[in-house]
Amino acid sequence: MIPLPEDDLEATTLFCQITHHRSQDLPRKPSPVCLENLAIFCDKYMCADSVVSYGALWIQRHSGSRSLEDLSRLLLLAYVLDLPESFATVSREMLLLNSGRFTSLWVLDDHPAIHSDLLGEFNNRKTALFRDLQKGIIGLASRMATYNCENVTKANGTYLYSLKTYGLFPYEDLFKAQSFLTIIEKASQFPSYRVERCEMRRCNCYELRDIDLKVELQQGIEKCEKLEPGLCLSCIKTKESLKEESGECLHL
Repeated sequence: MIPLPEDDLEATTLFCQITHHRSQDLPRKPSPVCLENLAIFCDKYMCADSVVSYGALWIQRHSGSRSLEDLSRLLLLAYVLDLPESFATVSREMLLLNSGRFTSLWVLDDHPAIHSDLLGEFNNRKTALFRDLQKGIIGLASRMATYNCENVTKANGTYLYSLKTYGLFPYEDLFKAQSFLTIIEKASQFPSYRVERCEMRRCNCYELRDIDLKVELQQGIEKCEKLEPGLCLSCIKTKESLKEESGECLHL
């Protein structure tokens, strides 16, 4: 094996080991940098099909990384190998980890293998995610505001004040500048509080008697986290194809 001078030796070796069925020589978990170089190699020589199964496995083994730069390397590999599930998983992790708007996608910035506006896709998805998150957090306050009960009003005031104190008050710049994972951590430190049952016989505040405001907050955030699918690679590549055919950017 004689790699060309511009090709990464480790990535070239990986490719040759795969194509020659030398699985016993393959590393269990190549570094993100190595996987980035493997993506570059596969894109250059149009040989992605040969490493798809191993690529998906290696990306999975890096799941849970807290380095956005390393995640961008994994995303490049998922893009080049056309792995929709891996692409969605990695992009989801990046969406949850990044603070504020995306100003860079690290190794993906102006990468010759990428033919779409991934930065725009990430920011659109991040905006939608935080819009849903803000609705989930403020929804409890809106619900309590419908009760004509002094104790519920007091609980609502405590809830809103605590949101402000812990940097969880929706629609503020401080809130939007945080990462989703930071918000989850702050919610775990949120004080527990329950609505005190009033003494009025016909008051409907009894409907809230078992509600812990902290638990409701965490459940609202958790729901948004679970519903976040990440970016759809098929949609992104379809947009690319339509753009190339028409000469303009179409939004699906």
